[in-house]
Amino acid sequence: LEWLPGKSAGLSGECDPDIILGNIPNVNPYIIDNPGEGMQAKRRSYAVITTHMIPAMVRSGGYDAINELENAVQVFLKAKEYDQRDKIPSIAEKVMDICTRLNILDEAGLSKDSSLEEIEERVDALYDYVLEIKDAMIKDGLHILGEVPEGKRMAETVYTLVRYANGDVPSLRESIADIHGWDMEDLLKDPTGCSKGRRPIPWTANHSALSRRCRRRISLPGNVWHFLRGCSAEAVPIWRRWCRSSAGT
Repeated sequence: LEWLPGKSAGLSGECDPDIILGNIPNVNPYIIDNPGEGMQAKRRSYAVITTHMIPAMVRSGGYDAINELENAVQVFLKAKEYDQRDKIPSIAEKVMDICTRLNILDEAGLSKDSSLEEIEERVDALYDYVLEIKDAMIKDGLHILGEVPEGKRMAETVYTLVRYANGDVPSLRESIADIHGWDMEDLLKDPTGCSKGRRPIPWTANHSALSRRCRRRISLPGNVWHFLRGCSAEAVPIWRRWCRSSAGT
């Protein structure tokens, strides 16, 4: 109604919103982060605004093809670490096939004609890209009026709030990084440290084992670690940088 023809404010009987509404009450639920359109609804359709929370935000995680690519890249990195050169060509072929199906060759800095050496050079950056996708925030359905998110949705909502700085208050990830003398911006831009010529993290253990090492070293309580554990990409930059430093590289 608020976008129909007529005056922008102080509507008359010839303005469409006024003609359509007449004396009908207009109760308008509006999401709390969109005050501009709410104001328009109040000015042009006499709305009583009932604001509501945004939907619960969750990390996107992976899906079939992304998980398949992540697994293939992990196998590639492990083969590289153990110098299993005979396995690398077939794994590289699988990585390229999945990237082609996902149409992310450009994002990975690769092409259909990329050589094995080029794939090896870009594989760490590709892994960072996959984890960045999995760590992206998405909406988990719609907010239900009068209901507070529960369980995992509540935990994800809290994590969403603390992963970003709030004025002078740093984010949870920034705080953890700062304790260890790391710059969060640097971690986000270069999780593995490879772009600055540093050696990538050795793949001598699986994600869960490395995550347990990190948890013991950082000494976080379990409910906080839920937000940070690296095995599901919540704090991939911190996790990868810590794993490298704790491995002595």
